[in-house]
Amino acid sequence: MEFLPEGAVRDYNVKALLEGIKPEKERLIEAEQLLNNDKIDSKIPVSPPPVKVIKKETSKKRIWKTVCWLAAAVAGLIGVLAAIFALLDSASFKEFIKELLGRLQ
Repeated sequence: MEFLPEGAVRDYNVKALLEGIKPEKERLIEAEQLLNNDKIDSKIPVSPPPVKVIKKETSKKRIWKTVCWLAAAVAGLIGVLAAIFALLDSASFKEFIKELLGRLQ
């Protein structure tokens, strides 16, 4: 899992960063003790719950998402308009409208 801190020029490996805080072996021992409901060894400090890392989208990615969303919306609108015009042009629809107007008079 990679993380790009604000202002940084490169991504950082989260696991490698965590290894610098507490070795994986100690984390595994702590987890095993918690699972076994044993008292946690005071020599191994309890770490806070992990923080969810939200990676910011780049502006190019955000622009492309917006362009794709707009293209899909326009395509959907064109499809709806095409269906309406096809319906308006059909003979059965015209007959339905004539019958409906005849009943209203």
